[in-house]
Amino acid sequence: MSLAEAIPTEDAAPPDGGSPFGILFGRYMRPDQQEFPCQLSSIDDTQVTVITRGEADFSERLVLYLDEIGRLEGEVIHRTATGFTLGLSLSASQADRLQKRLEWLRNKDDGEAGDEQRRHARYQPSDAASQNAVAWSRDGKRLASGARDHTSKVFDMESGERLATYSGHAKAVRS
Repeated sequence: MSLAEAIPTEDAAPPDGGSPFGILFGRYMRPDQQEFPCQLSSIDDTQVTVITRGEADFSERLVLYLDEIGRLEGEVIHRTATGFTLGLSLSASQADRLQKRLEWLRNKDDGEAGDEQRRHARYQPSDAASQNAVAWSRDGKRLASGARDHTSKVFDMESGERLATYSGHAKAVRS
């Protein structure tokens, strides 16, 4: 297989036994700021292997950006005929975030990456067309909404519980 055949176009089907994330494209930048397109072959929290027509030297430090994953940095630890493997330079918190992102990508099509993965509970107004304004508290723990029915409500976003309803405004609450 030639290197040109090794890099599918964005509308190509995922290869058999390929990445559990499907086809993910990205780009990487060399120290001289040359950028090259690439495609994810495999990834974990210590290394990533990509397919590319671009060049990368052994032990070269690169910045890699992958769609759906984001920016990663590391050093080329292995070269192949169709690309290279990058050893990742991640702090413990970065590795944890990457693991969570990879888990989300694995499960996103199973319906298991929905509300339970959210940082805050989803606020669903009873009549979405009637909501005029929303505002977050500075600490991100509360949400206030204003409505056409002359009321405003305050919600605890950790529990989803309505904390207060204020009524009696002369007009629709807009801010």
